[in-house]
Amino acid sequence: MAQPSSRDEFTDYCLRRLGAPVLEINVDVDQVDDLIDDAIQFFQEKIQNSLQTFKVLTDLSVTMKSEILLKFMVIEFMVQLY
Repeated sequence: MAQPSSRDEFTDYCLRRLGAPVLEINVDVDQVDDLIDDAIQFFQEKIQNSLQTFKVLTDLSVTMKSEILLKFMVIEFMVQLY
């Protein structure tokens, strides 16, 4: 797949990585936009501080795991661009 070139394409890419359309992803487009913004801000803060420490807890709810996965996908994409 080619790299997403717009925010809408990136949102679709993230949802596909989460399993859509095979799995029903129960998030609103505004929530996805918020998570992308949060992940970009997180990436910018961590890259400035040269800190990239991630702790994954196994007892998170499915929704939290999806949110974390979405943030990591955004970060992974940003690292590829960086």
